[in-house]
Amino acid sequence: MEYCKTQSSLHDATGSPTMPTREQRDEGRKMMEEAFVRLMKESRKGHIRWTGTVKDLMELTYIAYRGCAVRHSDGSPAPMSELVREICARLHVRTPANPYKVAVDAMARKGVRQQAYLERFCWLHFVAGMADPTDAEIERTE
Repeated sequence: MEYCKTQSSLHDATGSPTMPTREQRDEGRKMMEEAFVRLMKESRKGHIRWTGTVKDLMELTYIAYRGCAVRHSDGSPAPMSELVREICARLHVRTPANPYKVAVDAMARKGVRQQAYLERFCWLHFVAGMADPTDAEIERTE
């Protein structure tokens, strides 16, 4: 596990804010939708496993669902239940009994111990400079 030292204030050493702005969160949401689609495509080939928490995966799935990132051939958006069933099976994760509740609870996290995946994703990308924070949550095997 890799740790990243953070500042105790809301600003980094250069004086710029460390919390993502609204525009960065919106861009982060779009990036998460794209990451979800990439995970769906890559997981078809197999050899991929989700190592993050189920809550984080459900939050990622919910963001993709809300953004209508995955559509059927007729143009209709894929329902949340279908997205959850597919991604959990492909990434070898236990499907929660109520994935919608897990996703909503995950997005409501605001504590010191754990923030919502969107907040952490944005921080890792925009502040820490990680190109694709979702890559840290998956394990590729051959």
